[in-house]
Amino acid sequence: MHFSSIVALLFFATSTVAQPPCTDKGKGVIDDCCTEDLPICVHQNGAAAHGVTGHHCALCINSQFPLSTRQTAPDEGCDEEFRVCVGDRPLAANVEGKDCAVCVNSLQSFSDPNDMDDGCPPEAPVCVNDSGADPPIRTRGTQCVAKCVDTSLTGSDQGCSRKFPICVLADGSDPCIGVPGVKCAKCSPATCNDGDPCTDDFCDPDTGCYHVPIPPTRHLRAPEARPDQQKDE
Repeated sequence: MHFSSIVALLFFATSTVAQPPCTDKGKGVIDDCCTEDLPICVHQNGAAAHGVTGHHCALCINSQFPLSTRQTAPDEGCDEEFRVCVGDRPLAANVEGKDCAVCVNSLQSFSDPNDMDDGCPPEAPVCVNDSGADPPIRTRGTQCVAKCVDTSLTGSDQGCSRKFPICVLADGSDPCIGVPGVKCAKCSPATCNDGDPCTDDFCDPDTGCYHVPIPPTRHLRAPEARPDQQKDE
């Protein structure tokens, strides 16, 4: 048999052993003929299959963030730590990506205090890189921060949203007026002081203030002896 014939036969044999087509089964599951590493069925052009037969399996698709600047759910195929599906260039909605990133610098500026970069939560809405600088627009960052400043004793602080209005330090305390903080919270120990001596005041940065009644025994003290009642030593 001639060498050229052998090559032709090998080419024909390998070309007929193609990957079986995949089928989309919906969100949150591994699609038919896909794997845990590549769980999502997409068409040849990278668009999500959406309930039909596709061409190949992908790591992730840009399923969440094109829809809203205030959406924090992970893209399909990504997780809570690395939320945003990214590619070599900005992705259109429901298109295959190559990796999952912590966040993406998606906004040129924050015109509304409730805006958040893709992948960032309202407590830390700004996507930055390791040095704390903004990455180029529509590119990935490595961490989410709050560029906030303590500007109010009782109201919303600069750089924080309405749902998480208080700028605090890493330990949850107030930075003091005019001092930057590192995250936004629903409260701080100072804002939770209700002025009631009969309660202990607490701040949960995710849910807000709560107050616990002090047991009556803590209010009661033994009467102090008058000088004329004290015994001589």
